[in-house]
Amino acid sequence: NTAQGRPGRSTWYEAAMALTIPAATFAFRRMDLLHLAHLWSALGGLVFIGWFAWQFRRERGLVAGFGGQMLSVVAVCALLFLIDRLMAPGLGYTSGKAVWVALATRLAMFIAGYALFLRLAHGEFLAGLKRK
Repeated sequence: NTAQGRPGRSTWYEAAMALTIPAATFAFRRMDLLHLAHLWSALGGLVFIGWFAWQFRRERGLVAGFGGQMLSVVAVCALLFLIDRLMAPGLGYTSGKAVWVALATRLAMFIAGYALFLRLAHGEFLAGLKRK
């Protein structure tokens, strides 16, 4: 937006974030920092989605494509968390090496899931990178 000579468009997003995050922090001040970080992330995502939809409201194809990508990300994350939840009892979280094995297994699973998502959602783009 700034490069196109319309910095005001981004200013609305920044203003919304500058109002939303401190207000949420005050409203939920009894939460611990870890939960506040999750709240900030969720609110930041919602503000961005709202700003994006408003920004490109006349370009329905772009917004629909963005929405489709968002749904695929949510679906992949939900599937990964479901698999993680089902695997958790068998991984063991007692102490010592078992914790590191569980962490390594989870990390490998999430990296494989993300690689699969990239392949399925952006295969054409990745193939184009290989040709260059």
